[in-house]
Amino acid sequence: MHEASMTRTQSHTIAILNQLIETCKEGQEGFLAAASRIPDGDLKALLESYSRQRGQFVGELQEEVRRRGGDAESTGGAIGTRGRGWIDEAVAGDEERAIITECERGEDAALKNYQAAIVADLPEDVLARVQQHYTQICETHDLMRVLGKAVTEERMP
Repeated sequence: MHEASMTRTQSHTIAILNQLIETCKEGQEGFLAAASRIPDGDLKALLESYSRQRGQFVGELQEEVRRRGGDAESTGGAIGTRGRGWIDEAVAGDEERAIITECERGEDAALKNYQAAIVADLPEDVLARVQQHYTQICETHDLMRVLGKAVTEERMP
C-alpha cells in the first residue's frame, strides 16, 4: 500500500510501531553486547535471553506494520547506534555492576517509549500487543534493578 493511500490512522500506527521496532532493536543489540562482556554463567544467559526476547518483539512489531500495509523498520535507525556502543562507554571498574546499571538505563528508555505508544490511540489489537511487551519490559527493568542492588551489596565491606 502506498503512503498516499493509507489512512491517517494507519500511518500513525505504523510510525509508532516503527519507533518501537527501533527501541527493541536497540535493546536486542544492547543486551547482546552486555552478555558478551560477562563471563559464562547465569547473568550471561539471562542477558542473552533478553536479547532474543527483543528480537522476537521486533519480529512481532514488523509483522504488525506489514499487516497494515507499511514498510517495517529493518535497520535500527539512529536510535540503534546507542545500543551498539553503550556498554563500551559505560563500563569502568566494576564491570558487572556497570553493565547491569546500563541495562536498567536502557530499560528506562524502552519503558518511556512504550508508555508513549500506549497512550497514542492505537487500534485495540496493536495496543494489546504493545501492552504485552510493556509488561515484559517492566519485569526486565525491575529485575535489572534488583540485580544491581544485589551486586552492590555483595561488594560492600
